[in-house]
Amino acid sequence: MRKATFLLLVLTVLFFTLYAAEASFANTRLSLEMFNDSRSESVNALDPRFKITNTGGESINLADVKLRYYYTIDGEKPQQFWCDHAIIVSPTYTSVTSKVYGNFVKISELMATADYYLEIGFRDNPGQLAPNSALEIQSRIAKADWSNYTQTNDYSFNPSATTYVDWDKVTAYISGELVFGKEPPANQSSNADLKSLSISEGTLTPAFNKENLSYTAEVENQVNSIVVTAEAEDDKAQVVGIGTKALGLGENTVEVTATAEDGTTEKIYIITITRKVAIVPISNNANLKSLSLSQGTLTPAFNKENLSYTAEVENQVNSIVVTAEAEDDKAEVVGIGTKALGLGENTIEVTATAEDGTTEKIYIITITRKVAVVPISNNANLKSLSLSQGTLTPAFNKDTLSYTAAVENQVNSIVVTAEAEDAKAEVTGIGTKSLAVGTNPIEVKVTAEDATEKVYNIVITRAAATNGGSSGGSSGGGGGGSSRPTSGDSQEEQEETEEIEETEEIEGWEGTQETSPPKKKIRLTIGKPDITLDDETQQLDAMPFIDGETNRTLVPLKFISQALGADVKWLSETRQVLITEGDTEILLTIGSKEVLVNGEIILIDTEPRIMPPGRTFVPLRFVSEVLGATVEYDEATREISIEK
Repeated sequence: MRKATFLLLVLTVLFFTLYAAEASFANTRLSLEMFNDSRSESVNALDPRFKITNTGGESINLADVKLRYYYTIDGEKPQQFWCDHAIIVSPTYTSVTSKVYGNFVKISELMATADYYLEIGFRDNPGQLAPNSALEIQSRIAKADWSNYTQTNDYSFNPSATTYVDWDKVTAYISGELVFGKEPPANQSSNADLKSLSISEGTLTPAFNKENLSYTAEVENQVNSIVVTAEAEDDKAQVVGIGTKALGLGENTVEVTATAEDGTTEKIYIITITRKVAIVPISNNANLKSLSLSQGTLTPAFNKENLSYTAEVENQVNSIVVTAEAEDDKAEVVGIGTKALGLGENTIEVTATAEDGTTEKIYIITITRKVAVVPISNNANLKSLSLSQGTLTPAFNKDTLSYTAAVENQVNSIVVTAEAEDAKAEVTGIGTKSLAVGTNPIEVKVTAEDATEKVYNIVITRAAATNGGSSGGSSGGGGGGSSRPTSGDSQEEQEETEEIEETEEIEGWEGTQETSPPKKKIRLTIGKPDITLDDETQQLDAMPFIDGETNRTLVPLKFISQALGADVKWLSETRQVLITEGDTEILLTIGSKEVLVNGEIILIDTEPRIMPPGRTFVPLRFVSEVLGATVEYDEATREISIEK
């Protein structure tokens, strides 16, 4: 009795111990998403991006987390790892870039899709990943000689995703235990031989041999189906193409495919089975019994021996039904039914194929749809012409082709609206137009249906700024040029104009022109926060990076502009940034590739954007060179030098 009680107690303790461990693990759930930033077949750097999400109810110690990316090295060379960016994106942005490391592990058992894996881990007390929080990692690896990888045969490569997706071919571990993904399988058998192959009717010629892939057999006419049986030599191989097969008259090709366990090696065994043809007289009658149209009249009248006909229909008839019947009900007729008709001649072929499958007759009908006589308009007049700002002088008249209008200085764009008198005429030159200070000629062209043209000219004069204000001299989108506060503006308006929404916190440098002279020599490195200003090392809280689509280097705007001696202002209402240095004025619009430089529109390759942690990034070379600086890039060290 005591032994039974003791045993029950031990089992109870063991049960609750196991249950507690399982429940604790159940509360620590982790999901892993990934995509490849570069998806070309051959690349000199692999750049997988990962997103880890804690989907459980307890925090995860990042020091316990490992990620693995499986690939083929394609030429044994020393390799390097970079973590370009690693940040906890929710609930708050927390950078952990410096705490991410990567190791390269050679897989002892070679596989077709992986001989190495990159293992990513965290060091230096990386902290906890709270429930419902996510961590994004942007990584790169390359061989020391920058030779190419062929990534399309890599186990972990995702060729289609352009953003984070669930991908079970990368794996995640907590304290060494696999919690997400599937590790690549070990090498598998390549045996795709058949052990046996047989048919339910007829005899294989030659007799089956696993090395012979081609066979023939013959069956009587009354055999309209056959059962194909096969067995693989390796029970892990897959065999398809067996079972009951329908047989047509004459030759029938049956393919039996054996695919080895490795999923790629295969053998295709081909059996050509000939079903004898019954000796039955087959008709060669391909004559039509009748042929008719739903509109128009066949010319000449139908005769089975005549193969060519014409017909004519009115312009409004845009389709026709062709009806035909074969003289022999075993013949096949194609080309009948509803047919669309274009203007002019339309050729319709009705083909009758006899029972023998070879004899055929093609009856051709040429149907002419008449062309409607419609006069073409030469009306190139406007019905209306108006502006969103200002007043046309003189008032609009369709026969008056020249107008003027005047607007205030703060109007930096205008919408021109016009409507043609004839709905078939085309109007160009309307829409939103940027206005520079002074005169702005605008042409509105009307092209009539017959190509007759009329050009209406509007000269819009934009007033100059007053009270010392700057006109900004703009043209182009994004709300035009900048507008500075004048002495008549309220204090609140002036403060709003002067407000810069983003703040670049640079350790050891405030970036204020009044208290510190601008730096003239700048050194920075892609993917690193360290910068050198006149040989003084400092740090940015937002790192330079290369835009993947345009291959342009983007840097924090306020830092680079003020370091080159320029003043920066944020225009919140239009989401624009104004950079000024002496007589140079640059106006950039968030999300737009159009830039105003001293009032002239310039298109850049990549648009300014706001990125974590709330910094405005702009193309480095464009801004630097407009401000009179030179830019050099060392591809080996990824270092950028700016001098002014």
